[in-house]
Amino acid sequence: MNEYLMYPGMLLTLWLVLRLAIAPLQITLSEIKELLENTAERDHLTGFWNKAALKEALVLALANEKIPGMSVILIDIDKFKDIIRDYGQAAADMAVNNTAHAISEVVDRRDFVCRFDREEFMLVLLHVDGPTAQDKAEIIRRHIEATRDAEYPTMRITASLGVCDVRGLAECTVDTIIEAAQEAVHMAKRGGRNRVYRGDAFLRKFPKPPGIIRL
Repeated sequence: MNEYLMYPGMLLTLWLVLRLAIAPLQITLSEIKELLENTAERDHLTGFWNKAALKEALVLALANEKIPGMSVILIDIDKFKDIIRDYGQAAADMAVNNTAHAISEVVDRRDFVCRFDREEFMLVLLHVDGPTAQDKAEIIRRHIEATRDAEYPTMRITASLGVCDVRGLAECTVDTIIEAAQEAVHMAKRGGRNRVYRGDAFLRKFPKPPGIIRL
């Protein structure tokens, strides 16, 4: 494979580096969405943006002074390996699709929704504070819990959700946001699964190394 071939999103990263070098980044929400639409690949199963697109969205949002606040929600399907074991891979794919549909019923066009991993989704909510994001996460949790599938009537789907309010934390990076959201999901699972956990405190657990800019 040609090592100089550009991966999906590389053009967007290069554009960002140039913009940062030339002038302070001052792009609008609509510009961020347009850039992602034109450069990022979508997940083939759900149609949501993929993990690469998520990272690009976070980079742009963190660099944009016009976005004073932001929250993220990480959604992890509970006992996903048990679903695969008990019902098979086709049922697991159905669980992912049904979860994606439940999320779609709650989010609006202002939200970035990405399939983060096999059984995980992440939402980036611009101009949204922690309490509002937590309320939205709880609505999503209930929608997922109410999901039923005629092909697998005994299969129950629940999810654990981690919420982090990134507002006013200039030291945050893409990595620290993701790690904090993962810690919040872990606490939700430790608390019994099928619940929402607010993990703002974890953002301060992963400080940005001085002198390093992560793109």
